Amino acid sequence: PFEVGTTALIEEVQEVRGGRFVLRARGRRRFRLLRMLPPRPYPYGEVELINDAEPGPDAMVEAAVQRIHAEFPRYFRLALSLTDQWARGMRLPARPHALVNFLAPWLQAEELEKQRLLEFEDAAERVEMLHNLLERLLDKTEMEVAEFRRKKYQGFGCGN
Repeated sequence: PFEVGTTALIEEVQEVRGGRFVLRARGRRRFRLLRMLPPRPYPYGEVELINDAEPGPDAMVEAAVQRIHAEFPRYFRLALSLTDQWARGMRLPARPHALVNFLAPWLQAEELEKQRLLEFEDAAERVEMLHNLLERLLDKTEMEVAEFRRKKYQGFGCGN
């Protein structure tokens, strides 16, 4: 297990064959694992909740939050377009920690990159890392969409 994780609220449960369950859960609060305890049927440990106190006014953090507010909707629309979906406008949290926590699950990024977003405690570091990750994903997704559209529309009168 990782040293940092989240508590979760189980939102949906579906039982499947073999006595197993499919769960849909939403992360709630970050925690730091202090020590593992003897196993139960599931991982078990002693944790402390991480205080996601929002920082006081900081021009650099606020600027990064504004860049994310501008870039994420564009990224999200592009990612959805790869599966012929679309989205209406979205309201994004204004507070740095809340913004990172809200957006991380939506990013088409490696799980270890998302885990690193959880592990930073400082709001400025988390927002900056999210912004850098989002810029890379936006560039990658723009290229994927261009290729998707090229393949999708190739031959539909484009040679006329």
